[in-house]
Amino acid sequence: MLYQYHCACCDKVVASTDKSCPYCGSHHIRSPYGLWMFCVMACLAVVVVFKVVVLYLSYVK
Repeated sequence: MLYQYHCACCDKVVASTDKSCPYCGSHHIRSPYGLWMFCVMACLAVVVVFKVVVLYLSYVK
């Protein structure tokens, strides 16, 4: 499976419903969607900054 939750400590695959790793007991479970959310938010920020710059330059002229 491409999108799996992993333990941040031992990097083993865990179920999405687990609150802690059954192998090492760690409570740090990494979501497979973290990178996607970061990329989407970064792209949104770039679009907003670009639009603000375009509006500013059109206002200055």
